[in-house]
Amino acid sequence: MFYALFSLLIAFAAADPTGPPKARRSAGVIAYYTCPSHDAEYVYINAIAILDISPPLIGCEYGDGTQCQYNYITGEISSGSPECLAAIGAIPQPGCTSFGCAPVPSYTLASITPGTYFGISDYECTYNSDNPSVASFACTYFTSNGQLAAASGEEALSCPVPALCTSIGPSRRQTPQQPERRTINEKVRASKADEFEDEYQPW
Repeated sequence: MFYALFSLLIAFAAADPTGPPKARRSAGVIAYYTCPSHDAEYVYINAIAILDISPPLIGCEYGDGTQCQYNYITGEISSGSPECLAAIGAIPQPGCTSFGCAPVPSYTLASITPGTYFGISDYECTYNSDNPSVASFACTYFTSNGQLAAASGEEALSCPVPALCTSIGPSRRQTPQQPERRTINEKVRASKADEFEDEYQPW
């Protein structure tokens, strides 16, 4: 897995920007963007890796060798070929404050390993197949928002995006405005002002 991710990082470092248009973003809904599951030739992904955090770049590699690089905040394609599709917006559960390892069909969660990726706190979910002849795989997520940070091989398709939400924070409610309160003296002054206006207004 780490050799595949390292190769992906090296390949994207030498890539030239092509400057395609930005993907559309729905403010307040999409938290970040991730790789499409397949390219324009319908060849499936076999590697995903956060390449940098400033600028925020994610790299995607497909089985036919197609490589695509996106800004994971805006969804803009930073570099790649015509086979690169638009980035996919990830929408975590509203109000989620912590994330964990999601269940994967036909696999058992074997371990959760905390760590750091680009200096950011993360955790790795390792899954063992129920079929002994099928290899295990791992998905690495950022702790703060459940964003998939790394995966390679066939398991890149199996890693849930976003990660499983394990805790919902308290809802934010607007503080009701207090009704205007005026003292007795203020009410008297206001009443006298009204009387003066009624008596001396020119119309």
